[in-house]
Formats: sequence, structure tokens, C-alpha cells
Amino acid sequence: MNIIILLLLGSASTQGQELRRWPAAPQKARIEYVSQILQIEDIIDKPSLFNRILAYFSTQEPPKILRPMGLDATVDYLAIADPTAGGVHLFNLAKAQYIFLTSGETLPERAALDVALAPEYIFVSYPENQSIIAYDYQGNLVAQHRFEGGIERPTGLAYKHPYLYAVDTKSHQAYRLNSTFKIVTRYGNHGSLESMLNYPTFICVTANDTVYISDTMNFRVQKYTQTGTWVNSIGEHGTVSGQFNRLKGLAVDQKNRIYAVDNSFDNIQIFNQQGRLLMYFGESGHAPGSMMMPTDIAISGDLIYVSDTLNKRIQIFRMLYD
Repeated sequence: MNIIILLLLGSASTQGQELRRWPAAPQKARIEYVSQILQIEDIIDKPSLFNRILAYFSTQEPPKILRPMGLDATVDYLAIADPTAGGVHLFNLAKAQYIFLTSGETLPERAALDVALAPEYIFVSYPENQSIIAYDYQGNLVAQHRFEGGIERPTGLAYKHPYLYAVDTKSHQAYRLNSTFKIVTRYGNHGSLESMLNYPTFICVTANDTVYISDTMNFRVQKYTQTGTWVNSIGEHGTVSGQFNRLKGLAVDQKNRIYAVDNSFDNIQIFNQQGRLLMYFGESGHAPGSMMMPTDIAISGDLIYVSDTLNKRIQIFRMLYD
């Protein structure tokens, strides 16, 4: 089944809503609202009778989307880090299946913050425990690395074969890690000068290995080469479009447009490579297309996923670019 059709069919709570597009007419629409995920059943097929009987007699509550934070998506999978739920919601979009990834240990030490999808593993950051954990796609915990020195608070994650990229908010740096979690490259150091970082949070890596980092308290997006050379920055502190107040998640589409979440503005701003603002979408509120403190963004094909954190949902948008 076409994934867009699947999402629409699985989101009855939004059916009948007015179609939302940005920018507003008479300008040519570039982004449109598609659907939302409020609960697990918005994606997965109805459970079989056997599974429903098991659930009825089970003493364990099924996972709920409580505070969606970090996101990653591919054509086949959507992963949502949910620190309040204590793990990661993993949807197999191709098969309309769901599993919950958790280490099973007590919160907040195991509160998952971000997630990165790799071909064989799902990497999850647990900043309160200075750890990154790897799961397989069957939900098994296969590796755990606790940093003892070096990385103090791993937060944002990204994967680009064969490297895992991790932001360390506490040490004001980001890192490229090899398959044994050893640091290969460092990005930035603490400060406000051109190449420096101040409480960075999220990271994304493009197909050509360009690295973008949310330099949150410097109110800008920082761009580096894979090997750590600073290239340029986008944005500044302010309260108008093209500026940032609380920069969070980042994504880059196939035409190298940069999507930046600001959870103070409750929107996503889109920039070109030269840092010029192209448009934004979203605004404060609870209606479809509106947001309350969004945190992260992921792009797969022409679909855009946004973790609408305080509204306890994932919103799905579609690009209408030429």
C-alpha cells in the first residue's frame, strides 16, 4: 500500500480537516499537511484476535506516544525517541508493524533522547547515562557503549555509512565515531566565534558527507566538512523569520535545502545553501499543521516528519516543490 495512503487511512482523527498548505494562496504552495500520528494504531494494522486476547490478559500497558523528541525515517521505517515512555517507537512502514525498543531500566537514567537508523542497527542516545545503545530491527539490544571520558552528554545523533555522528551538548562539541564508538573527528569547541559551538543539540549529515549542527545557544546552524573543517553558518538570534530563538532539529532534502526546527517559534524554517530564508511552515497551536514546542525533523523522499512534542504527536507533511 502506498505509504501516503496508509498514513491517511490510519489517521481518522484528521479526516475532514481543511487541506493546509504553505505558503498561503495566492503564492504557489510548497508544503502541504498530510496526516498525524497520535497513537500506535494510526500506523499499524488492527491486531489479530489472538494478540487482542493476549493484550486483554496482559498486565503491561501498551506503549503510548508521550513526549516525542528525536526522529529518524527511511522509506521503510520511522523511529521516534520518547524519553517519557522510556524508549523508542519503531514503525515498520512497509509492513505496518510496530515494536518498542527499551533497555528496560529505570528512568531517567535510560531516557532516550535521539535515534539514528543504520542498515543493521538503530542507535539511541541516553544522555543521562552517557550512553549510546544499539538495537537490531527485531528489537534486541545488541550493543551498549558508555562513554567514560570524552563524550559527557550524547544528545543528537545521525548516521551516514560507515560512521555514527553524535552531539555532546555538555562539552559543546560533536563527533564522528567509528564502529567501535571511537572518536574519528571532532567538530567545534566551546565559544561564540565562527567555528565554535555553544550548547549544540542536533545534527544531520547529507549524502555528500556535509555535517550540519544545531548551535543552539549561538542561535545558528553550523556547517562543517566531514573531516571537521568549518564552512559557514546560517542564522542569528532574533524573533523574526530567518532568525532563531531555540533552534533544535535539522534535516536536508534532496535539493540541499536546510530545514531547521525552532521550538520557540513552533515552526520549521527552510533555507538555501547560502543561508537565505526560502519559507517557513507551521505556527503555534493544536490544530493539524500547528505545533507546540516541536523538537526534531526527519525527511524521507518527499515526506517530512516533525515531532510535535507538547502535542504528543508526529506530524507528516509533503513537499510540493518542482
